[in-house]
Amino acid sequence: MDTNMADNEGSVSSDSSTMSSTGGSEGAGYIRRQRYTQEQLRVLMRSFRRNPRPCHAVKERLADRLGTTYKRINIWFQNQRARERRERRGREQ
Repeated sequence: MDTNMADNEGSVSSDSSTMSSTGGSEGAGYIRRQRYTQEQLRVLMRSFRRNPRPCHAVKERLADRLGTTYKRINIWFQNQRARERRERRGREQ
């Protein structure tokens, strides 16, 4: 494992560029996972409670406001809907 990765394992990275590994079994390169901040999650959750299926324009505005991409916002909403369905099924059993 790269020593820089061990040092930064718990930190949030705002760099979405591809980084090369320095050897080992990680492969030729990887993209660091970007985590949402607590404030970003608060905004996303509030928006989700209002409308779990927002239109394209709303997701674009959220992406601009939160400083991320439309694609990440879209995936977050998809994952949140799946999470909600899974939890609802668990409560029904």
